[in-house]
Amino acid sequence: MPPTFQRFQQGQLFRPNQQTVNGMMAAAEAHQFHARDPGDAGNEWFAPRYQFDGIYVQVRNDSGSAMPRFGIGGLNGPLISDAQNLAAFQQQPRFSLVTPTAAAHTGKFCVVLEPLAAGAISSGQGAILCGTCPVQIRLAAAPPAGVWTADVSDGYTTYLEPAAGGCVQVLWANTAGVTGYPATVWALVRLGNVPDGYRLCTLQVQLNAGGTATAQLVSNSAMTLMVTDEFLAEGQSLPSGARIGVMFDPTLQIWIVVNAQCPT
Repeated sequence: MPPTFQRFQQGQLFRPNQQTVNGMMAAAEAHQFHARDPGDAGNEWFAPRYQFDGIYVQVRNDSGSAMPRFGIGGLNGPLISDAQNLAAFQQQPRFSLVTPTAAAHTGKFCVVLEPLAAGAISSGQGAILCGTCPVQIRLAAAPPAGVWTADVSDGYTTYLEPAAGGCVQVLWANTAGVTGYPATVWALVRLGNVPDGYRLCTLQVQLNAGGTATAQLVSNSAMTLMVTDEFLAEGQSLPSGARIGVMFDPTLQIWIVVNAQCPT
């Protein structure tokens, strides 16, 4: 239950208890924290936060190295499990973060909103799990002109990379001043951009235009799907190992390829 703070009547002797005083201090600190001047942004330890609409979580940096503000952390499980403390587990989501890998953390990561030393625990809203925020993206080549997506970069906590069917939709990327690739640019992205019925897979065999092939789910390597191409142009193909995005068609009862890495 929430704490009950001591109230006072007019003329009553003011002798607050410890709980009341601590509550007043916490409220004052929270107000001061949220009212930070955007001019503080030059110092990332005191930069304004909570400026983005989204779902926030508390995290601990278990990567073994420092994570910068707007760094990428792979979700490694809860800090407190239901078996350890059910009440704490149900009260607030808290995650252990590690260096992301493509195999374990594709679509399963967050962006930290404050710099975190190795082993440090963030504030209660120290990372954003879903919503809109700035991140850095490592580009191997110029991005496509239309809608494109990104996901974790294997072994890196500082940036994302373009990925077919990635769970991050890139709303804008600052490529105007880029003179050569590879390049790392700042971008505004929407985290958690996964439509209903969408799955990210890896082809197990070559997929030809208009054909079918088996593909392995990225989120569950023990499960395979038979996928049908309606994406490739005539004469194009995707090699075994290519990442594809598929959607289930309930009318035809088939998984249809809707996007993929560059075909050949």
